[in-house]
Amino acid sequence: MSPKPVLMMRDGRRISDGMTGGGLLTAVAGNPPAEKIARKYRRGNTAALLVALSGLACSAPLMVYAIRHEDEPRPTAYNVATVGCMAILVTSGIISIRTAPLRYDAVNVFNDAQTTH
Repeated sequence: MSPKPVLMMRDGRRISDGMTGGGLLTAVAGNPPAEKIARKYRRGNTAALLVALSGLACSAPLMVYAIRHEDEPRPTAYNVATVGCMAILVTSGIISIRTAPLRYDAVNVFNDAQTTH
């Protein structure tokens, strides 16, 4: 089951957030302060995705090694690399968590500007 995209409404159109948050830029277009926040949100989501992919790429050969040498003791370099890959994946999660509130900030700034006009 894939996660449902965040949907926003603008001028009667449903706008999906998208994988990296590009839809948010469309939703708040025309409001420079909201666009600035939306770009920061998109950059954060893109960074989180790239960091996660690099963590997975780092982990894949370690998993293959572990499967092929399951009965042997793990060398220190393997253990260090495993911890490093896990740190990369945790960093991705932290970036994603820190970026998430920006979505609401952008929408709120956009909506506040709409109600004051």
